[in-house]
Amino acid sequence: MTTFVILPNNGVPVSVPGLGSLVFFLDSSGQLVPPVPSEEASPEERAEMIVRRLAPKKNPAISAVFGEPDFLPFPFLQIGIKRGAAVCRLVRKFANEDSAEKFLKIIKKSQESINRSFSPEDLAEILAIDEEERPNFVQEFQKGLEDFTPEKLVKMECVPTATGFLVSRNYLLTNYHVFPEKAEGNLDQEYVSEYIAQFSYEQDILGRKIEPISYRLERIVCFNKNLDYVIAKLENHPINNNTSLEQAGDFFDWIPMSDDPMLIAPPIDDITDEVLKQKLDNAGIDLNIETLKKRAKSGEPVNIIQHPKGRRKEIILSNNWTSKILKDFILYEADADFSSSGSPVLNQQWQLVALHHAAIAEEFEEDGIKKFRTVGEKGIRISSIVEDMRNKGNQGNTEFLQFIEDFVYTKKPSSEKSQEPKEKLPYAESY
Repeated sequence: MTTFVILPNNGVPVSVPGLGSLVFFLDSSGQLVPPVPSEEASPEERAEMIVRRLAPKKNPAISAVFGEPDFLPFPFLQIGIKRGAAVCRLVRKFANEDSAEKFLKIIKKSQESINRSFSPEDLAEILAIDEEERPNFVQEFQKGLEDFTPEKLVKMECVPTATGFLVSRNYLLTNYHVFPEKAEGNLDQEYVSEYIAQFSYEQDILGRKIEPISYRLERIVCFNKNLDYVIAKLENHPINNNTSLEQAGDFFDWIPMSDDPMLIAPPIDDITDEVLKQKLDNAGIDLNIETLKKRAKSGEPVNIIQHPKGRRKEIILSNNWTSKILKDFILYEADADFSSSGSPVLNQQWQLVALHHAAIAEEFEEDGIKKFRTVGEKGIRISSIVEDMRNKGNQGNTEFLQFIEDFVYTKKPSSEKSQEPKEKLPYAESY
């Protein structure tokens, strides 16, 4: 029997024999993190997504999903560049040896969990050492962790941990699992200031490296462990001694969040003909379902902007398809890697639909040995994150409600009058 497991990118990556490039991740206590339960979205909701995304006159970019010629208006590129500017690499600069020692203890527990010692190459992978620097790193730490001390970790410039992106002038969205926890299992705010958001960590068209602009994280504003998200506030000024810049969003802009759950479409084969026909009829769309199924073999494409393995910013545009819509999560086929955690998952109109979260692996046996292979990726639906923030705000935290009022495109009125969109994409129906 085939078993599917979710591999959240928690804590430290641990290579497991037989997994190839796939890695397990452990929590702050060195234990494998159990998968988060994923309830499936209702057939009616999934059918509604398809119908809503079918309106070609209002939404010409969706023709690429439903089998028409894959023409996209030229502003598609311009908006993609704008969205990408808000994406940053998250790194950790250990403040002292005590902080570094706690991190190294997790790595040591990870060694024990797989009953073997990490090689220098393993350690370089865990710390996301730049490819150009790896030969020197491997040479210096030939004995692996035995040669690696807290003092040496503190002296390192930084350790890449994840990707993140601005969702307002100085609020950043990324994954919960990026940050250490206390013994009782709550997020540990003590080490938040060790994390730095590096914007423009990129290279130009000639391959020349661009000097990043860095902002230190000030505090965690909102989080949910089960939904694996964190909204963190950045300091108001960069740490690069650049006095001409103030809040990060004023220079890099931000990617708007929305509570609209209908911004991405699943595969049509995922819906029964009966439910889909009823939704089409209700919407007044006269379309033969069999014809539609022939044209739409996959779900809607997704675009992912990320810093895989801490590398300079990269983007995934090809061969990425939504495979299933769950209540709080989206499953999709895409390329991602360690440090891709916290990347924005966007639709063909560059609307934010999910926060990248985990790999999905298939368990199988070969020659009596248990192995895994990656079969997809998983992201948290942005509409679920906004709903969680709204619930927390209604329980008394007015900062969350104010954030939604100011920066979230919402179809639900947060006051007596519904919020009007602040931006219209020039080529398609937007928020």
